[in-house]
Amino acid sequence: MKRTNFTLIELLVVIAIIAILASMLLPSLARARNVAKRIKCTSNMKQMGLANEFYSNSYANYCIPVKNETNPWFRTDVFRDALSIKTTIGTGIPLDYICPMASYAISHPYSSGYFHMDYSYGMNYRDLGSSGYLVWFRPKVKRPSEKLLIADAVDWLVKEASWNLYTNEGYIGNQAIAPRHDKRIDVLFFDGHVENMSHDDVSVNKLIWHPYRSN
Repeated sequence: MKRTNFTLIELLVVIAIIAILASMLLPSLARARNVAKRIKCTSNMKQMGLANEFYSNSYANYCIPVKNETNPWFRTDVFRDALSIKTTIGTGIPLDYICPMASYAISHPYSSGYFHMDYSYGMNYRDLGSSGYLVWFRPKVKRPSEKLLIADAVDWLVKEASWNLYTNEGYIGNQAIAPRHDKRIDVLFFDGHVENMSHDDVSVNKLIWHPYRSN
């Protein structure tokens, strides 16, 4: 039998076909990867919602404190105990509890192999003041399925900001929401459910920011 080899043109055609297929598949793979990361973020928030539920049932219907005298909510013993986090108080949070899309938080280690939650999730403190012991009382929350408790953020506190400061990522602070998931935001509500919302859904003057207000 006569042996035939690939010609240069045939080889280039095959390479071109592979390149076309790769260009078609890579965006789909990227979207699938981002969906998986959002699912992980949603799972994190649901665990935090359950932790808040367990804490509230044990402590006279008070939520996990937004802040005690010295520590933000995620560095307190009550939050760690509710999620069975076995780290020393004052250190960072295990990477499993950080939003996978929070690139700044993930890339900036806090101490001893743990990472910041400061730039991953923020808890709403609108109307609670700015100093001292800050805590929500669940019976006073109006329509808990519509009021924001925790959201994707680049600060450990979030609130309705008069300057409407929102960002995708980075060291920003100033209570900024972070629309990391295809320009959308994962939000945990007081009743424990999680929604993926647009920037407009949580913009300034929305009732979502005021747990104790009904209108």
